[in-house]
Order: sequence, then structure tokens, then C-alpha cells
Amino acid sequence: NGNLQRLDGPVSGNGKIIQELEGLFRGAGWRVIKVIWGQDWERLFKRDKSGLLLKHVSEMVDGEYQACFSKDGAHLRQHFFGKYPELLELVSDMSDDELKRLTDGGHDPQKVYAAYTEAMKDCGKPTVILAKTVKGYGYGKEGESQNIAHNLEEISEEGLKIFRQRFELPLSDKQLSDLEFYKPDDNSLELNYLHKQREKLGGPLPARDGRFESIKVPDLSLFEPVLKGTEERSVSTGAAFSRIMGLMLKDKNIRDRIVPIVADEARTLGLEGLFRQTR
Repeated sequence: NGNLQRLDGPVSGNGKIIQELEGLFRGAGWRVIKVIWGQDWERLFKRDKSGLLLKHVSEMVDGEYQACFSKDGAHLRQHFFGKYPELLELVSDMSDDELKRLTDGGHDPQKVYAAYTEAMKDCGKPTVILAKTVKGYGYGKEGESQNIAHNLEEISEEGLKIFRQRFELPLSDKQLSDLEFYKPDDNSLELNYLHKQREKLGGPLPARDGRFESIKVPDLSLFEPVLKGTEERSVSTGAAFSRIMGLMLKDKNIRDRIVPIVADEARTLGLEGLFRQTR
């Protein structure tokens, strides 16, 4: 995931993290597939016969790019495309909203699908996909491209409406305020595809092999410290998860079957205590 941001700022503010990762993997003999630009960006690149747009984005370091694209479409028009008159002319037929919705490759489903399809082809060496993404994608003004995105626990009603419009969700205002899930129609392309893929895997239910060692499942009372709630004090899902895992790791019947694996930021998310309990 080629996200340009980490928890407290750009991953490589004065550099270009995706190019750095590409160099490391290629140097180690890996095949690298990059998914940088979405289809709307590619249309702009094709219209730019001079190559100035590609030159412009290649010159920008990650910190500069991220700061620019965290703003609205009007800002992009003035400060990104406005650096060169030719680029300003290139997007003269696009609205500010269309500029803001220019999509990175990691958020373009067709581009991601194409990358995975290519990665499945045997080339005799390991393959890595570097997909450019945006932290807080879809949050709009409430968190997109902002370092606070990982701390957001709720979105305002206005933010939900912007989210609905952006992703074209057929939900009424009431459904939105009730936070209802959206389920496509039973005969929709999405559900037909999911059902077909499930059929290829042998049906909707997994096959179970009864030849296994039985274990004593802990009583629900084990989780009483979590189930009783926190009254008016709000608790993040991460903190609740950490407490649940901690309680399970104290149960002698199942603790040896639990292996916490955290890719990074365990201390930031309050999960570092889990590792001490597994020693």
C-alpha cells in the first residue's frame, strides 16, 4: 500500500516513498507492478501531448504533493495546475469538484484488478504491487489526506452526505442518519458476481473436518469487564479489541492458540501489552 502518509506525517516528506520502495524491491530481484494513477488521471496524461503534466508530478516530493492534494479543487486548480499555463488550459473544461475527485490508482477498482491479474502470471520471481492511496479516502473535509484520519470515530451528518454523493450510494437521508448498511439488489451485477465466485469455491458454507482436538471455550463471564460497558466514557474499537485479546490471553485453555501479529504501530494503538502476555 503506497500511502504517502503515516500516523504523524508524510512517510518520506522530502522524497518519494513509492520510488524508494521500487528501487529496494527491484534491487532484491523482485518484479514491481506500480498502480499510481487512476483512469481519470490517465485521460489527462493522454491529452497532455507535451508531457508537462508528467514532468510536473515527477518534480514534486511527497510532502509537497500531499499538502497540495489535501485541499479542495479550487486550490488544486490554482496551486497545482496553475504553476504552468499549459496545465491550467488542460483542465479548463473540468470543474473544481472533478479536479478534487481525480483518483489515485490504489482507489481505482479496475486498475487494482488489472494489477492483481498481472501479478498472478508466473514470471519466476516474487512480485510486489505498489498501489498509491490516500489516507482517510472518502472522509472529505473531515479527514481525507489528514493525519487525524485514524482517530476519527464518527462522521458528521454533512460528512455522511458528502460520502453518499461521492460514492453514489442510493440511501435516503433517514437511512443515512440511521447508519444503515447498503445492500445491492439481489439481481445486481455485484451480488451475481459474488454468488458466482462463491460457487466456484464450493458453495456458501465452508466444509468442516470433525477430526480436531476439542477445547474448552471460556465462559462469557470472562468478558464481563468489557461487556458491562464504560458508561458515558467513550472507548475506541482499538482499545476494546486490546482488552478482549488480553482477557483471552489470560485463559489457560486457549491462550496458547492465540498469536497476536501486528504489522506496525502496536504501541501507538495501545496493543504492546499483548506481546508481554504471550511470552
